Amino acid sequence: MEMLQETGLVLLEINPRQGFHLAVDHRLPLFNAIDQFEDAKRRVRISANQLKGELGIFANASVDSEGPTDYKNFDFDNVRRSVGLQLDLPLDRLRERNIYRASLIAFESELRLLGLTLDRLHSIIEEGIRELDRIQQNHAIQTNAVLLAEKQVVGAQLSIESGNAIYRDLEEAQDDLIAAQNAQTAALVDYLESRLGLLLELGILNTDIKQFWLTEASRVALSTGIGRETTTSNNWDDDEVISPSQLFSQ
Repeated sequence: MEMLQETGLVLLEINPRQGFHLAVDHRLPLFNAIDQFEDAKRRVRISANQLKGELGIFANASVDSEGPTDYKNFDFDNVRRSVGLQLDLPLDRLRERNIYRASLIAFESELRLLGLTLDRLHSIIEEGIRELDRIQQNHAIQTNAVLLAEKQVVGAQLSIESGNAIYRDLEEAQDDLIAAQNAQTAALVDYLESRLGLLLELGILNTDIKQFWLTEASRVALSTGIGRETTTSNNWDDDEVISPSQLFSQ
């Protein structure tokens, strides 16, 4: 706790847009949702391909002989050959059509599920960043309250020495100082908890670092790379809702 108080707030200065891009690149549960969506797309392509007609080429050859073949006097003229084409038209594909319809339904379901997952993730990141800002402001307020309480304690001590106050005034000032320090510590712990929770939601929390709670605790270089727009090739407005078709147009 003493080390945490000495370190103070380790700020996480990102906006919702940057946080969302980080989550898309690093959040493992989102990868599972994306993989399920991609699997549904592949199943649609496969089932659609099964509805197409097929044209095949076949060939065979056989020896025109009823008895054992005399390989010492083998005659190529006795070999019969045949070549042909086999056309399979999609006239009776009821089973394939049903599979195709089912794959489309599954694809629409996965599409909606992925859209909800992305929207929910965006909301979680926005709420987490707002919560960090709120706690940071509260910590600043409590820090000022501690400074003021310390001055009141000093003032009460001086008043007692000059005979203008009683010890009860000093006791109350000291109680106010302890309450302000407790509130400051609580705000510090709340910020630490919220920051680590947001890093976890982004998928970049690194607990391999010794005493990671005293550091940025990130798997990416936030101080150098967080402001760059290289995490994605698309340009979206901060308030624009990103659809799965935009995000996965490939």
